Amino acid sequence: MSHYQSLLLFLFQGGCASVIVSLTVQCPQDLTPYSGKLMSALLNGIHDRSSVVQKAFSFALGHLVRVSSMLFVT
Repeated sequence: MSHYQSLLLFLFQGGCASVIVSLTVQCPQDLTPYSGKLMSALLNGIHDRSSVVQKAFSFALGHLVRVSSMLFVT
């Protein structure tokens, strides 16, 4: 993989985590039914070599846990 490809992959992964965080903040009720599938996808990405990507995925995972717990409270 070239340097540019790895940079694009890095930016894409961080962007996906950022979108998930934004969705959990702006419309948590709409995201609740999909939180399980999104959490499993983020758990696969937690083992990335980049610590920045790991941190972004962990942050998004924390937001998803909060949203999914709303499912069990209501």
